[in-house]
Amino acid sequence: MKVSTRQKNVAAAEKKSAAEKKPNPLKNRLIFYTQALKQARAVGAFSFTSKTVGRVVTAPIQRRGDGKPVRVLEAGAGTGGLTRSIMPRLQSGDRLELVELLPEFAQILKDEFEDRPGGPDVRVRQIDIQELPSEERYDVIVSSLPLLNMP
Repeated sequence: MKVSTRQKNVAAAEKKSAAEKKPNPLKNRLIFYTQALKQARAVGAFSFTSKTVGRVVTAPIQRRGDGKPVRVLEAGAGTGGLTRSIMPRLQSGDRLELVELLPEFAQILKDEFEDRPGGPDVRVRQIDIQELPSEERYDVIVSSLPLLNMP
């Protein structure tokens, strides 16, 4: 079977898109530590969320008994340390909202998590959590924000 130029171009674009979604840990750490030094009060953390913390914090995320999609909110998603523990718990059709105040972190989240084929519907909101509409409803709300950083 002969492959057309158009098919080759589509395949190349899909491969490039998938490569762009791969996280760049070194770049993410550099951005994290730069912002942590510049805006310590806004970042509030000194290190990334560990996998152990991720497992514990995301344990409440489970399938609904009625079969409906799961809706999860992550407050203060940072560069996605906890988000990476959330993603395997969700399926296509589920919804994950990531709220992050810092634009540098929000961009990392958008680049890595939004528009992933076959995964949950991920939406990144670059806002203060207090600006989230009060009528929004979630099955689970998670956060690994340091409590001592709260006003």
